[in-house]
Amino acid sequence: MAPVYIGNENNQVRKVNSLYVGDSSNQARKISKAYIGDANNQARVFYSGRPPIRPTLNDYSWAEISYISKNNLTAEYSIAVGQMKQIHLLGTVASVTIDYTCWAPIVGINHNPTLEGNNLIHFQIGNNANSGVVTTNAIGIYDSTAFKMNFSNTPTSAGGWESSDMRVSILGNDIASPNNPKANSFISILPADLRAVMRPCTKYTDNVGNGTGNVLSNITATNDYMSLLAGYEIRRTEEINLYEYFSMGTTPLTIPYVAYPSNVTNNQRRRQRHNTTTYSSYHLRSPSSISPGQFASISNLGAFGGNASYVSAILTPLFFV
Repeated sequence: MAPVYIGNENNQVRKVNSLYVGDSSNQARKISKAYIGDANNQARVFYSGRPPIRPTLNDYSWAEISYISKNNLTAEYSIAVGQMKQIHLLGTVASVTIDYTCWAPIVGINHNPTLEGNNLIHFQIGNNANSGVVTTNAIGIYDSTAFKMNFSNTPTSAGGWESSDMRVSILGNDIASPNNPKANSFISILPADLRAVMRPCTKYTDNVGNGTGNVLSNITATNDYMSLLAGYEIRRTEEINLYEYFSMGTTPLTIPYVAYPSNVTNNQRRRQRHNTTTYSSYHLRSPSSISPGQFASISNLGAFGGNASYVSAILTPLFFV
């Protein structure tokens, strides 16, 4: 048989040429999980059975959450929207050094599955306390200069969300796998065990931009490991490009997240900077249908509006497991 690489929870891998799982009486025993690695000493966790039920979402590993999500077991494990898992962000995004611990709440489970993907849990960054309510203690990662939708000093939304520097470079979606993240991207500062189980989600956005109007053909799909919210996903009916939530046939392209109820107020949409108690605007992914240089945003007061593409604002991205 081919060599097998067995590892432990410390990612220490050893090669064995034969593998027997059992005891001296040849009685096999079921194990809940095993760490199996390759010749490059990269260990991965695989489950031979379901993870045990744990007290809270935060008690599950990301590998366990992935297993539950992929197998559509969230109801059986009492995992629900609003529950949160703590993450430590460490590294550099653009030119900004981040070393910050926050909570990532679930904003949707099997959200818009026909178009966005089945058996996905949608998380958002972030909250500074485990309140159980997405709109309480809401924060985002902030820098005054680096977190722009496009790097050019001339305002432009040409190419829409798909071609934006935010999507490609700052969040870091232009990759084959989160296990090999783009340097200085948001994906690169996520914990390795989270990156190992992240999956892409299909999002629909105006990917032409440049103020070309409300045009249905502008709306196309991107497959994103991280994404920003669209206005309608947080129940803003003044969405800058109406077609982003119009129906294609009988299925809306974009629907509101359960975490943002129909009576959500401007005050509840506000977000503080991660490093102060100051409220600031945060980016949405939708380019303006009328202004060539703007993308949608939520203001420091929670109102819907737009920022020039070169304005730096709070990042509160989504990721998917």
